[in-house]
Amino acid sequence: MILFIYILILILQPFRSTVVDGSINFVTIHVIQPKVLRAIAPQYPCVAAAAGSTGIVTIEVMISSSGKVTSAKVLGGPPLLRDSALQAARMWVFDKASDQDERSNRLYFTYVIISTNTPVEPEVVEFIAQNEIIIKADLENRCARQQLKLGRDRLAGQLRLVHIQSHREKIFM
Repeated sequence: MILFIYILILILQPFRSTVVDGSINFVTIHVIQPKVLRAIAPQYPCVAAAAGSTGIVTIEVMISSSGKVTSAKVLGGPPLLRDSALQAARMWVFDKASDQDERSNRLYFTYVIISTNTPVEPEVVEFIAQNEIIIKADLENRCARQQLKLGRDRLAGQLRLVHIQSHREKIFM
């Protein structure tokens, strides 16, 4: 803690000003967030939803002067949710920068699991701020449908394999 205060004093040293006639000079710094032009919402991975994995994934993106994401890295969040958030963040597009070559911005992806007992179909994705998205998983609907599709695809593949094997047996008999 003492080290933090010492570093803070050293950083603020150049901003010191003398007090004349009881007046105080303040320095105000405005940080302007890049405006989001296109935001891509990630899908809630079924494996993560089935495991009950929820939480916030924080991604830091570097933005070129043209507004495209040049790089993205995960700063934190549940491991099962990181990849889907990272892939989505790489596809975001921001406004063009007028005074900087490259800027950075943080994106927050909040993953929650919702109950299917509600009479109204809830939204799957909710944009609550320029850089913050809530992604909801309805375990019984979306993931069950995806598992059903995977099961059908796997069954179709097995049937094709059986058909090929029985065809070979007929040829060699």
